[in-house]
Amino acid sequence: MNSGAQLIYGDDGTLVRRRAAEFVDEELRRKPGCQLEVFIGQLSSAQDFRRFADALREALVTLPLFSPSKCIWVKSVNFLATPLAEESMALLEQLGDQLAHAKDFGLTVVLSACPVDRRLRPFKLLRSKCQSIEVKGNGPNGAETALADGAEELGLFFDFSARRAFLDRVGPDAGPVALELKKLKAYLSGKCEVTADDVRAIVCETAREDFFESVEAFYRRDMAAFASALRRFLGNNGEPRALLAAMQNRNRILIQLKAAQELRFWRTDGLPSKWTLERARSLRTVPIPEGGDDVFSLNPWYLGRLSECLAFFDLSELVRVQGALLDIFESLIRDWQDLSAEWLFDKFLFLSACLRDPTQSRTVLGSCPCHG
Repeated sequence: MNSGAQLIYGDDGTLVRRRAAEFVDEELRRKPGCQLEVFIGQLSSAQDFRRFADALREALVTLPLFSPSKCIWVKSVNFLATPLAEESMALLEQLGDQLAHAKDFGLTVVLSACPVDRRLRPFKLLRSKCQSIEVKGNGPNGAETALADGAEELGLFFDFSARRAFLDRVGPDAGPVALELKKLKAYLSGKCEVTADDVRAIVCETAREDFFESVEAFYRRDMAAFASALRRFLGNNGEPRALLAAMQNRNRILIQLKAAQELRFWRTDGLPSKWTLERARSLRTVPIPEGGDDVFSLNPWYLGRLSECLAFFDLSELVRVQGALLDIFESLIRDWQDLSAEWLFDKFLFLSACLRDPTQSRTVLGSCPCHG
């Protein structure tokens, strides 16, 4: 099959992303001037899937501007690992038919997916409509190989307990290993031997992702659900630094979007379109420093999903939340060994004090199915 659509999948998210990025880079080199569009395929509800399908369908039938060709990269696809509702499955079948004829319209489409369940209809459908590349992992646990190679390169020596603690915290995916090893190297300040205590002091626990339940509850302003999810997460020895990083990243993006909204870059009762986001980027007068994050360069569909939360907060509340998150960060850095789960629970729950009237959120604001 030569459909113009490529499904790249495997069990190691880092290797899948790397292979997909290589494929896209080669496509852009092969077709000078090729226009690139990026979508995020990490979805959490049928409503998310419907919006995603509508946006991708539109991209598949929209001709590229000022370019002879277009490449669409759908990153982080997660809907091939679980059964889909009938409505979502019908939408996927329609997308599959369009993907099968993408080449006829001068399009290249790349879908990078991890994890996948090869037994399920969604995976079988897309594999029948696309060319496919299976990315093999580094054995049953890619993180083990990455740890051995990275530690040797940085001159770090792990005893058995330190190695076990490190792998327990990062999980089987090789993705977080390089960054966590660099953090350890800096933390050890010239020392080469790594102990389990060193690992527990500095390595984030990325193996679990249930902190997103707490993040979603807070940003739909449901403080009762936030408190419940937070207590479960911390009670199960969840990694507070992972929760903190997710909230800081979400809040940072929302502050920039809220400021642009209040400057009337788009209607305050609507969501930003691709055109309004590009306009906001062109009107920005403060340059982004090298290596800085330009929120308006993110995918408009993804920003549109996050923007659904903007009606739930005003700008001053988001700024106060960011200050409170910084306070938690400083406490974690300074006193991490002395912080109990109960103290952390109270500290995170205090974020609700940054909001004017958190008690009325559920009836006024409804739900916000964004993920991020």
